[in-house]
Amino acid sequence: MSTKPDIKPLKRKAWKYTKKRLPALHDFTFSIQGCKQFFRAWCLTPLSYLNTLTSHYLLKLLPVDICSAVGGWLGRIVMKYKYPASVANMRQNLSVIHPDWGAEIIDAVVTKNCENIGRFMAEFSVIHRICASTNRVTTTNFDNLLQAVEQGPVILTPLHLGNWEVLSSMAQYDDRGFHTFFLPPDNPAEAWIAQRTRKKLGANLLPVGMDGVRPALKILKQGGIVALPCDEGFNGRIRGPFFGRAPHLSGNTALVTRLARLSGAKICIVYSERTHGAHFNCHFEPAITLPVQQAGDNTESGLINDAVLLNEAIEQIIIRHIDQWYFLPDKL
Repeated sequence: MSTKPDIKPLKRKAWKYTKKRLPALHDFTFSIQGCKQFFRAWCLTPLSYLNTLTSHYLLKLLPVDICSAVGGWLGRIVMKYKYPASVANMRQNLSVIHPDWGAEIIDAVVTKNCENIGRFMAEFSVIHRICASTNRVTTTNFDNLLQAVEQGPVILTPLHLGNWEVLSSMAQYDDRGFHTFFLPPDNPAEAWIAQRTRKKLGANLLPVGMDGVRPALKILKQGGIVALPCDEGFNGRIRGPFFGRAPHLSGNTALVTRLARLSGAKICIVYSERTHGAHFNCHFEPAITLPVQQAGDNTESGLINDAVLLNEAIEQIIIRHIDQWYFLPDKL
């Protein structure tokens, strides 16, 4: 479904992560609206944080299979009744990605996707037990990654399929570990859980945005491993893959290829496929070496050609496993 670069692409703007500011005391006295925002931020919202932490630790007490099943059941219910707009987006996206599918097939895929999202959320509580079990996490073509690492720096592009957190457990097979960009959720409790979990699984966290690019490039030039996903949703919209839309340079696909050009790194696509329940197969695709640019290529045309090449590889995998793709609820 990829589109050839026949138009001028949208350039990527440098983005700096800024943490949301909580209402201050003067907001409380400034206006009625400010008073409401202050009360919501300092009185009501902390209750949701407490609920998040309580749910997380209660799920930890459950056996892995039951925890995952409960998450799947909740995912189907919560997505249907609390996020009907997201479910509508799923149906619309599937009708574009698979125009040959009828309503019955689309409904079945939507249900599976909602279940996978719920399972993924719940499995955060038991992810260490999942990763520690050789019966639950298997690998396919892991030698592809090992061979790439032996030859020099590597950029991992993990896809948001199945439960991608199990991919972090692969760090134990390489003494150098890997670095990955981390965008904290707005909910501080969720951010704390995610950060703590990923560090325990062996990931070294980099700040998102322009603050993390220079350290990432330094790590790559020293022969290290950096993980940066190219399938992404931003502000409720799918930014990658392109899915037939005009290619652009505003997403991580362009950033990955730029880092690869600057560091000489190979690009390795990795993804987790949920085979059944809380069981996963981690796939490691053959490393991608960007082709030598032609003498006539300028910086922009070269980047967009690189982005199209990487997008085609990623898009095919996601289409095959669209029922497990985390960003399907976002808008195309």
